Amino acid sequence: VYRLIQECLTNVSRHSGASEVKLTINHLFKGDGHMGLQISVSDNGKGFDASNTGGFGLPGMRERVEGLCGEFMINTPTGNGTEIAAWIPIELV
Repeated sequence: VYRLIQECLTNVSRHSGASEVKLTINHLFKGDGHMGLQISVSDNGKGFDASNTGGFGLPGMRERVEGLCGEFMINTPTGNGTEIAAWIPIELV
């Protein structure tokens, strides 16, 4: 979770041109009854073409989340900011 958020904030700082960024982390039950963390990092920057990403940042984030059996989503309408969202399952013992 730390590395996911770190990479998101680094990307906002380096690439987005944003003046605002919002980070939310929620403890969330999904409809199927699984418990997890819902993480969202959104900004008001310029957005980008998510199908044309060179580099290791976004693919690395996706691999980390999916490696934990989670879900990863990018929402980035060009000119209207970007949201990176992830849901990572957790188990309480």
